[in-house]
Amino acid sequence: MNITICTIGSRGDVQPVVALAQGLRCSGHDVRLFTHELFADLARDHDVTFIPLPGDPREGLLKTAAAEMGTNPFRLVGWLRETFRPVLAEPFRLTLDALEGSDLVISSSASIAAFHVAERLGIPAISAQLQPTTVTRAFACAVVRPAPSWLPWKSVYNVWATKAGNQTVFQMLRPLTNECREEILCLPPLGFRYWWNIDAPDNQVPMIYAYSPAVLPRPADWGPRKQVSGYWFLDTPASWQPNPELVSFLEAGPPPLYVGIGSMVDHRSAEMTRVVVDAVIRTGRRAILHRGWSELGTGELPDSIHLVDDVPHDWLFPRVAAAVHHGGAGTTAAAFRAGIPSVVVPFFFDQFFWAGRIHELGAGPRWIPRKRLTAERLATAVRSAVHDAGTRARTQAIGERIRAEDGVGRAVALIERFAAEPAAGRLS
Repeated sequence: MNITICTIGSRGDVQPVVALAQGLRCSGHDVRLFTHELFADLARDHDVTFIPLPGDPREGLLKTAAAEMGTNPFRLVGWLRETFRPVLAEPFRLTLDALEGSDLVISSSASIAAFHVAERLGIPAISAQLQPTTVTRAFACAVVRPAPSWLPWKSVYNVWATKAGNQTVFQMLRPLTNECREEILCLPPLGFRYWWNIDAPDNQVPMIYAYSPAVLPRPADWGPRKQVSGYWFLDTPASWQPNPELVSFLEAGPPPLYVGIGSMVDHRSAEMTRVVVDAVIRTGRRAILHRGWSELGTGELPDSIHLVDDVPHDWLFPRVAAAVHHGGAGTTAAAFRAGIPSVVVPFFFDQFFWAGRIHELGAGPRWIPRKRLTAERLATAVRSAVHDAGTRARTQAIGERIRAEDGVGRAVALIERFAAEPAAGRLS
């Protein structure tokens, strides 16, 4: 098959689908990746055919820092509106060109246009996501807050909160989406209740969730076309070599901490750097600090903290004692795979979901809201993560299960199965 994978977002969104593209190519398929120009080198370094999408994903997060949104749904909706409204039409036009000649479309992350363009071209489409959005009684999906511990009938809350959350995002984008459908694709507009049926557990649109069932088991009330494959890990090429200074730092003492917030943008990055430095000093440990999109680590750092730019997690995480991070799907997966505890400071969207899941599994202490982050709270959480024998044992057991999985292989088999089914991936 000629398969085109469409995705937008940060590296944590793109890297897993590069791994999926590799798996599909190894199974004999012709695969193209359509995403931001920023990730052209990532795709080409792994021999994945690349179609560039103009624009820089950092701009949306730099305009409105994720740290300022938290769990506030109105701020999240406002951010989505501000981010997508001015630029949604152009991706529709470019996606229409990118999907020409495709036999199958895989839509990942917030690639809004892909399913609609697939409908226009009569191409089957599959949704591939890093976090759950399908309604279930088992849990509230990643776009809404989990039920409070005191609330009875949590299964009812899980269903209706998820439906409400999904419907809110859909209705916010529906007017502009319909404009693009009518003016660019010559398709009829979507009705008000359209998404109410699409996100149902038994809806026939195929969805593959790229996380491990060891972290979040597949709910019993999902239909056969809603599947969990396992994580899609992109292993670092054997030719990659770490910076000698980083190697020297690692070898100079016991395993350090890893601290990083990846693609999150915090306008108070200098303050956060001070909190991290103070917390590391209080624990008496060493740390590797990832600069990231927030440019952490500005100013003078003590010898116990080593500043790095991008370092592959699959190489670094097995060499650290614990990871202090934002709870992004990719970083969370890497920490689970390495079998190390996590201390999470979530910023927005699904990060609170994964932070809660880490705590529920006993793989780390309760997450710390960014607005309540202090050096003492962070130091206390780090001590708990590193010194608790139960936490270490649980994370190691989860890591062993994940390392035994073949998430990409499972996803490829599901994609081939779904593509062979009648009317696979039709939106209506």
